[in-house]
Amino acid sequence: LLRPTGTSSADGAATHAGARELKVSGIPPSGAANGMPPLRSRVVMLVVLNPALIVTFDSTMSSVAVTRTDDVPVARFGPAAITATSPSAIPCSCALPLSVPAAISTVGVATPTIAGFPEVTVISVPPLSAGSVMNIWTSWLSDAHGSDDVATFDSARVYYERAIRTQPGLEYSAYYNHQYGTILLGAGRPDSARATFDRMSLREPLDRARGLRSNAYLDAALGRWRAADERLGQAAELTLASQQWTSAIRNDALQADLRLTLGDVAGARAPLRRATAIALREPLEARAIAFVALAQIKAGDRAAASRLLTRMRTSARPQFAAEQAAVLSVEGALALAAGRTGEARTALSSAFLRDSTVPQTRALYARAVAAAGEDSASVALWGQIERRFEFGVEGQYEWQFAAYERGIVLERMGRTDQAMAEYRGLIVRYPVVGAGAEPPALRDARRRLDRLERSTR
Repeated sequence: LLRPTGTSSADGAATHAGARELKVSGIPPSGAANGMPPLRSRVVMLVVLNPALIVTFDSTMSSVAVTRTDDVPVARFGPAAITATSPSAIPCSCALPLSVPAAISTVGVATPTIAGFPEVTVISVPPLSAGSVMNIWTSWLSDAHGSDDVATFDSARVYYERAIRTQPGLEYSAYYNHQYGTILLGAGRPDSARATFDRMSLREPLDRARGLRSNAYLDAALGRWRAADERLGQAAELTLASQQWTSAIRNDALQADLRLTLGDVAGARAPLRRATAIALREPLEARAIAFVALAQIKAGDRAAASRLLTRMRTSARPQFAAEQAAVLSVEGALALAAGRTGEARTALSSAFLRDSTVPQTRALYARAVAAAGEDSASVALWGQIERRFEFGVEGQYEWQFAAYERGIVLERMGRTDQAMAEYRGLIVRYPVVGAGAEPPALRDARRRLDRLERSTR
């Protein structure tokens, strides 16, 4: 347990972030100090091998206290001395860093273990490589997606920025630029995310297309629907001109999906026709084809989706669970659209078990469960979708409108107050930005909320 005192979780994020360093740098948790030279490095770790111990920083970060969970003092580390009392013999393995060099005086310390207290060890470690830092930020980002926690995103930001100081080119990597902007948005910095994507948009055509797509995701997240549509159209044209087929069908499918979210079925047909033609012609991965197939099902063209599914079955490799999950998700979506609820539920459950990271699969499974009459399970699933952070991926719109779908199920269950809370939260999050730019789900949420409020007066 890491417990900084006198700070909020966000203020302590940099220290919080450091807790992952030892695990990623490959230092063994026990016996790490054996044979190590005197502590002279500026990077200092406090390794605690006991789950019954708590490490607490004081408000100035100048000293550290180690206590048992029953508040019995064990050791205190100050600027000039290390003392220890009450050794414990309970085995475990965890690591906590001291991110402030002044926290422990290390010059001239010849024995890094604490006499009579083998569970607490002070060790010196070499600076982390850029690759190790990238592994740490990826670990924090994975946690942040699942928790939608600002402090966790900020921990990822600390390590991302540390990596790009070592390798500045990382910021313009095809993948990491979008990831960095995602981290900034999750940390509550939308303007910084925009600036990050804008810098990518000023580069050569393919980087410009990536920056446009990232900015389109951001526009949609902020309720700027028409701006998002325009950027996705521009990104699609750039990737088509470069014959980057996977990116091209992604951009077309995203634009079509956005237009469907806005209720513009006719407008979705042109990008879907083009994406379908490419997917049936080019040797593309099953997961990329699934994006187009799922949008076709939303648009009501099950025949086109079935043709794409046939192509997916021939390209999906049996040894890759994510590709098999993509096939199952399209099978389930087709069955659900045709009213074959049992078949849909089985296929989508299998897809979810193989790859639970895809927001579209989560949403389809929640709908199938509701269609099967399992409202409580559906409410729980939509709640899980709401609590995640699914920015910048296919299925972002399902995440953005999870409150609406959850509200409908709650309303059907007679849980009126909870349904009203879901609708209110959605309406506050996405105020009307311009005439004709409001998704039908928002209009319906307003109607439902108004009706429920009048009925409860």
